Formats: sequence, structure tokens, C-alpha cells
Amino acid sequence: VNLYGVGLVFRTTRDGKMVVSSFVKDSSAYECGLVRDGDILCAVQGQNVDTLRMEAIHRLLLGQSDSWVQMRFLRQTDAKASTQKTARPVYDHVTGEAILGQGPTDTVWASSKMRSFAPTYDSIVVDLCRKTPSNILSEAASQAQEEAMSTKVKRR
Repeated sequence: VNLYGVGLVFRTTRDGKMVVSSFVKDSSAYECGLVRDGDILCAVQGQNVDTLRMEAIHRLLLGQSDSWVQMRFLRQTDAKASTQKTARPVYDHVTGEAILGQGPTDTVWASSKMRSFAPTYDSIVVDLCRKTPSNILSEAASQAQEEAMSTKVKRR
């Protein structure tokens, strides 16, 4: 049975996440333009991939030619660009001085300040058609791996 994929090449991070590293030209992933280099795969066909082994993820991604697969990705957003409401300090209505630790807005302010240092992510859901033969995907993946290895050697 010939299996087909959507034309995405992934690299696996140290913590086991699958990150888009490149595309097969003229594949459905390449043509749709919604998936970007660096997007993190988090679900396939509604199934969370965090706890799945690599073989199981590949089984979900690959399928019959011209069949469709739904994928969900996380994309890191620019924290500065995301609109965050910062809470204002609470003022004493008699003295007009800012009161710290009085009222819930201070904790909101503290947590939003902490949150601004943590990366924020957008969730992207795409339906893609499997039309790239798996042997082409394997070739693209090994080519990407070789390129990654050669750049590591050059950096030393």
C-alpha cells in the first residue's frame, strides 16, 4: 500500500515536540500557505500527539492518496504584539496613594507581568490533502537532516 502525506518535514526538539522544518514543493501543505516553518504539531485528527510515539504519529499523518487529514499547530506569537491588559494599581480613595497588595488587580498585574516573559502561542487548525508519496517525504526528511548536520559541523 502506497502511503501519502501532506508534504511537511518535521524536526524533533529535545523535549520531543515535532516542529515544521520544511515543505515538499507543490504539496498541499506548501500550497495552502497556512503552515509555517517553526509551527509545533500538537494534534492530528483531533488526537493530541504529545503522548504518542513517533510511529503512531506517522500512522496518523500518512494515509491513502487524496484523503484529508486535520492537523492542529501551535505558533509562537510575538509577546509585544499581543494586546495584554495591564491592571492599574488600586488607589486609596482618601489619601490618593497607591495601595499595594489590596484588591485583586495587583495579582492580575503581577501575573500578566510574569506572562509577558513567557511565550504565547496561537492555535492553527488546517485540513490538508494527502497527495505527497511517503517515499518523497522520507527523502525530503533525510535531506533536511543532512543539511542540519552539515550546518552544525560548520558552526563549530
